[in-house]
Amino acid sequence: MSDQYHYVARTVSKVDHGIPAYLSEILDRLAAEKVITQQPNQLIINEYKKGQCISKHIDAPVFGPEIFSISLGTSAKFILRKGIEVVSVQLGEGDVLVLRDDARYLWTHELAPLSGLRVSFTFRTVV
Repeated sequence: MSDQYHYVARTVSKVDHGIPAYLSEILDRLAAEKVITQQPNQLIINEYKKGQCISKHIDAPVFGPEIFSISLGTSAKFILRKGIEVVSVQLGEGDVLVLRDDARYLWTHELAPLSGLRVSFTFRTVV
């Protein structure tokens, strides 16, 4: 069983499938190397086409204290903002990005328009 988040209703429901088993080796390695501190119970896979972006936001409180993603495809400019502070990170093929602590709850994040196809595996814990 896993949790499914409904973006429009902002609710959570149980579904009878979880994170695919073939990803467990990657998750175990990230945990062993202390890149992540908890095993997620939700995965969303997004495909972004050339020119698409993600507007600035902070993920809903229903998601736990740690959110992380694995980037595939075209590199992407990931932007964090808090007041007048701005931090940009270039995410390349296979990069792992982890949001926790202040970056998770106090900074907005967004993705600049893409120059090509990108796929993101985003892992979260529904609490």
